[in-house]
Amino acid sequence: MKPEILDYISHHETTVAPLYKDYNQKFWDLSLSGSEERERALVNAKERYLKIYNNREEFRQVRQWMSSPAKMDPIESRQLKVIHDTFVPNQIEHDVLRDIVERETQIENLFNTFRASFEGGKASDNQLREILRSEKDIKRRRSAWEASKQVGHEIAPHLLELVTIRNREAKKLGYQD
Repeated sequence: MKPEILDYISHHETTVAPLYKDYNQKFWDLSLSGSEERERALVNAKERYLKIYNNREEFRQVRQWMSSPAKMDPIESRQLKVIHDTFVPNQIEHDVLRDIVERETQIENLFNTFRASFEGGKASDNQLREILRSEKDIKRRRSAWEASKQVGHEIAPHLLELVTIRNREAKKLGYQD
């Protein structure tokens, strides 16, 4: 393998690892609170992380290496392929990428903060799961199951908008969807 490819993989890993760790930490933080502040922090962290994969010049170089006949051991070849495959969906305009990140984050936060209407009050997903796991009364279990599906009605319009945007961008990149 060409030393420049090995150097690139190593540099890429050291660049991406802290950004990915920060993104995941912000994702965890949002899942605990659901606050708008943490939602914005997650959007910013994910955008910083994905900005690496939005770099068209770097992507061209990775593509060139992928098509070159350079001999690579299986692990290095796999690393370069994973990097390449992470670049592909992010070769879109920056403002569209940010819009997608914001929409994904809002959907995730809706999942985390949604409380279903159940027995005259609000119930969390964990409460409904516990009822589904342990309740002996089949009617109550069915009501809990139906309540657990309410989130779908809340999420569906947002998800369909996101799918439409992603499919449009995939077509621009030469993919069917």
